[in-house]
Amino acid sequence: MELFRTYQNKAFLVVEFSGESLLPQATLRDLPGKLYPLVDDQHNTKIVLDLSKVRDISSQFIGIIVAMHTKCSKTKGKLVLVGLNDKLHELMALTRLDRIIAIKPTIGDAVERDVFL
Repeated sequence: MELFRTYQNKAFLVVEFSGESLLPQATLRDLPGKLYPLVDDQHNTKIVLDLSKVRDISSQFIGIIVAMHTKCSKTKGKLVLVGLNDKLHELMALTRLDRIIAIKPTIGDAVERDVFL
């Protein structure tokens, strides 16, 4: 089973994660090799990570989020997180990532509020 699927929604790429848990495991080790090319090779600079199905993440996944944010920022793009549950919201606040990465309730909110402008 794939960890995520991608699709275009207007000017941005949505990365929709399918599993409930993104904790350390063999498949998570391969995740950077699948996510980073979305920016580096395919030149997507406006990316939404849809975590609405995800309940748990690891520190390794937080590192991946930071790396994706950095990659998008270097290309004058933006990374937005959507669909975070209360636990993930709290984790983003504790790590202070909520201060540097946009977090919206839904993909629609990200689009409607023009977070990419």
